Amino acid sequence: MELYEKDGRIGITSEKREIFLGDGFVEIEGMKIDFPGEYEKSGILVHVADHPSGLLFSLRMEDRDVAYVETDVLEITEEIADFFRDVDLLVLKGTKNAVKLFENLEARLVVPYGEEKDAFLAALGQNVEPTAKYKTREIDFEGEVTGFVRLA
Repeated sequence: MELYEKDGRIGITSEKREIFLGDGFVEIEGMKIDFPGEYEKSGILVHVADHPSGLLFSLRMEDRDVAYVETDVLEITEEIADFFRDVDLLVLKGTKNAVKLFENLEARLVVPYGEEKDAFLAALGQNVEPTAKYKTREIDFEGEVTGFVRLA
């Protein structure tokens, strides 16, 4: 997977497929998903759940579980933990409030986005150099240590 930021949205290129994580939607090769349910497009499985704080997205791609959370006020209940399962890649709105969310989901690789992403990383003691694109490697998803990506 290759991660990048374009027009305020997070983009993921996966096996020549392009996915965008936008405000209230996920777009896979032109198919916009913005309503609760289960969807499949080009081998990518998307589960969308409605929550009082907004939509929650869980994607399965390249044998990885990707969680996309747009809110920083999500309280992790057992139901929400079951929805996200074992998170390999977490894309979340990076704010100081999102630190608790990150700690509860225990992702292997985290990509914060938004104007406050630097505050999120600082609150966790992470000094990550910005990069225009990041290509994930197998090592990113192994072991107990969480990796962080700061997209420029």
